[in-house]
Amino acid sequence: MKTKHSMIMAAFLLAAMSLILQGCAGADGHEFTGQWQNVKDPADLVTIAKEGDQFIVTTSRGEKVVPVYDKSQNLLRIQRGSFGELVISHRKQTDTLMGEGDEYQRVK
Repeated sequence: MKTKHSMIMAAFLLAAMSLILQGCAGADGHEFTGQWQNVKDPADLVTIAKEGDQFIVTTSRGEKVVPVYDKSQNLLRIQRGSFGELVISHRKQTDTLMGEGDEYQRVK
């Protein structure tokens, strides 16, 4: 009886760990990729591409930066020297990006 109970518990734990790992595996930042337009200034466009594990952010002004992807918080972090850090988050409900008070919507 004890062996059967142990096998059931082991199967349950294995299934639970599998679900947890699947949830973590989905956090790769793919929702950041694409072309984004500033809601207040339509001329302000940003393109975010992913090359391997790295993101490349290109602005409509021709600037290119390589942010750090914070997987634990699902954020892009851009270091700007004395200007500090720019943190970009993705709002799943509206499929928009937020950063430093600016909101960007996906260009479709």
